[in-house]
Amino acid sequence: ENSSCLKFIVTQLNLNAGIPESRRASSISPSFFITISQYMEKYATVPIDFVIKHMKLEKSTVMVYGEDGLGPWCLSFVFRPDSKPRKGRGRGFFCGGWSTFCNGNSLKLGDVCRFKLISSNKMEVTIQRNQVDVLC
Repeated sequence: ENSSCLKFIVTQLNLNAGIPESRRASSISPSFFITISQYMEKYATVPIDFVIKHMKLEKSTVMVYGEDGLGPWCLSFVFRPDSKPRKGRGRGFFCGGWSTFCNGNSLKLGDVCRFKLISSNKMEVTIQRNQVDVLC
């Protein structure tokens, strides 16, 4: 995997952000957004509210399918509970397979990925491309 890979920062956005008007009515499945930013790590943080409500609080595998037929990508999901009481609720993130996902989708800085839950271990990704032409 490429050592200059990116860290993917989660930006919690309006559920309909970046979704064409014609598709909004059918967008009732739980989802979250990740905006691509440049860092030197190989993982994506998943919003903790989404993790607690919809995911297994343990290490698992999530299959991600592109709405355009690309994929699937096999991503490792890891949940880490906070070790200190009252500090927080923990955090969840995708790690293994993330670089392959990035490269397979030709993700660029500023692209926004919407991950829609299909089942406990399946998601569909929709990518809204940034207009700036900078590769990950």
